[in-house]
Amino acid sequence: LAGALSPVYYNNPNFRIVEYDDESHRPLGMAVYTAPITTGSTPLDWQLGINITQAYPALSSAVQRDGYLTQRAYAELKTHLAEGGGDWNTYAQWYKA
Repeated sequence: LAGALSPVYYNNPNFRIVEYDDESHRPLGMAVYTAPITTGSTPLDWQLGINITQAYPALSSAVQRDGYLTQRAYAELKTHLAEGGGDWNTYAQWYKA
C-alpha cells in the first residue's frame, strides 16, 4: 500500500506494511515508512514514520487481548480520539507530517 504524492501538499513518498497472521490471515499491525524527497539521483532515505500498535494503546491492547486487530479496537481508538489527549496528539502529529 502506498500513499499519494501531491505537489499541492508537498507530501513525501511513503508506503505501508501490513502485518498479518499467516494462518488466520487476520491483521496484527501496520507500519508506515516515509522518506523526504531528494534532488537529483540521491537515493531516498526510508524511515519508520509510525507503527500503529506502538502508537495507539487501544490497538496494542486488542492484539494482546484478542490476538489480532479487531473492529472493537478501532471503535475504542475512535472514542479515545474524540476525547482528545494522548491519542489525539499522536494522530495530529502524524497527520501534519
